[in-house]
Amino acid sequence: MNPPVIAVALSGGIDSLVSGYLLKQKYKHVFGFHFRTGYEKDPVDPSLLENQLGFPVFCVDLSRAFEEKVVSYFIRTYLEGKTPNPCMVCNREIKFRELMIRARQMGADVLATGHYAAVVNSFSFPEKKTDRAYLEKAKDGAKDQSYFLSMLTCDQLEKIVFPLAEMKKEEVKAFAEAKGIRPLHPGESQDICFIHDNDVSKFILEKQTIKSEPGNIVDMDGKIVGRHSGLYQFTMASAKASIPRPVKPIMSNESISRTIPWRSVLKRTFPQNAFR
Repeated sequence: MNPPVIAVALSGGIDSLVSGYLLKQKYKHVFGFHFRTGYEKDPVDPSLLENQLGFPVFCVDLSRAFEEKVVSYFIRTYLEGKTPNPCMVCNREIKFRELMIRARQMGADVLATGHYAAVVNSFSFPEKKTDRAYLEKAKDGAKDQSYFLSMLTCDQLEKIVFPLAEMKKEEVKAFAEAKGIRPLHPGESQDICFIHDNDVSKFILEKQTIKSEPGNIVDMDGKIVGRHSGLYQFTMASAKASIPRPVKPIMSNESISRTIPWRSVLKRTFPQNAFR
């Protein structure tokens, strides 16, 4: 049986670098991919990754697919008043579909990433002889990312390996320090990687022709408690919660986030251009 060929996605962060290092220790044939979305502030030089890991790293431009499948989904969902989850869509459509296609074209048997999750498949656990691959939580419950991978199909999971499944974040940091691994991005990854200033409203206005019409913020009794500067900026059922406190008259989006819990956006009324 020929030794497996492993492709590893490398962002330049500590998790993907440690994953690449661990794979290089265990397998003979390993190569890396660094993919670009078109939204990078500081593009990574693949040679800096190669120098640390000792195997070739290829740069792949996935900006078109990222725009069509992730960014467009984000904007469309936001404008529908729903709360998008671009990370889940990116994992399904970009990392483990578009990048997986490139990896297989270059001879890889599986694709590895630095996610904190576990996958049971015929590659990682051949002794279990499972009929279909499935996800499990990572050892580090505080960093577990299995939720963000839950949209992957069984076929995708069958060709994936997560080297950090049995490691905790502090162990990863200690390992990197001991081996002299230097992440190119020292901080944690950003929640929405394509919106650098966290200004969703600004981003949507730059991408779409929308007339921003101010309107009322109304409580459940119909009382006007403030003003908003455009319904498109708010979604229902946001996962972000805050401690309820007395509502004060508000005039800006910044003050909205401080004074009204996001969970209070229960209904958007378009004819009246209001939410409650």
